[in-house]
Amino acid sequence: MSTGWSLWIVVLTIANILACVWLLRWTAKPRTRDEKIGGGADTGHVWDTDLREYNNPLPKWWLWLFYVTVAFGLLYLALYPGLGTFAGTK
Repeated sequence: MSTGWSLWIVVLTIANILACVWLLRWTAKPRTRDEKIGGGADTGHVWDTDLREYNNPLPKWWLWLFYVTVAFGLLYLALYPGLGTFAGTK
């Protein structure tokens, strides 16, 4: 694999991992000062006249599971080949 393609794969992989972390952090924050985490704003969608949809964030355990998955992915990329021509440390 040429150096150009190898660099392209490295940049694309790292950028996607960082974008996932940014997306997780961005969606976990409240939108306004009045909105509380877990409070959930009413979206206005109603089904069967009594079932309302709320905009609640993910549960904390689920959010931390995503962070653990990102950390595992970075560790895996450091140990095994996956970043272009980088052979990994193992």
